[in-house]
Amino acid sequence: MSMEPVRNLSARATRARLMNPPGGRESSELEILPQYLARAIKEPPLPIVTTAPPASPEEAAKRDRYAREAAIIEAWSLTKVKNLRSIIMAAKMHFARDEAALFSHRRTVAIVRPRQIMMYLAREHTTLSLPQIGRKLGGFDHTTALHAVMKIKAMLDDGDRAVTHDLAHMENLLGIR
Repeated sequence: MSMEPVRNLSARATRARLMNPPGGRESSELEILPQYLARAIKEPPLPIVTTAPPASPEEAAKRDRYAREAAIIEAWSLTKVKNLRSIIMAAKMHFARDEAALFSHRRTVAIVRPRQIMMYLAREHTTLSLPQIGRKLGGFDHTTALHAVMKIKAMLDDGDRAVTHDLAHMENLLGIR
């Protein structure tokens, strides 16, 4: 299985810990994804909503910290996903397909639709170009990636419920929505 290089050392260490627990067995990527996403995507803390003045300097500092954390989390949620690997893992989990099938050149709907959705998500939520997306998702040409993005956009505009559901579920898995 080929993996794209991980640039974040803490993410690499987290993945290594999850793949090789100290006294346990090796886990598959489908077992790792929920744990990894749970660690990677933190829920925002519940801010203290009050108009009363803080009772102590510690409470004022706590309110400031919550406000800063909420601003950071909101800014992070507006940024693009920078990891194509997380999109691939979410597609494998949602569509229950292995990576070899998703990257193959087969043209069945059961394989093409997930690949097109991955290309659409990669275009919308990463900084990758169409040639990069095509190459990394099975060695396809940039025109294939462009066709996939345009096809999914057209299906969304037409109100296709299946594609809308698939996109919403994958975006939830990725923490985008």
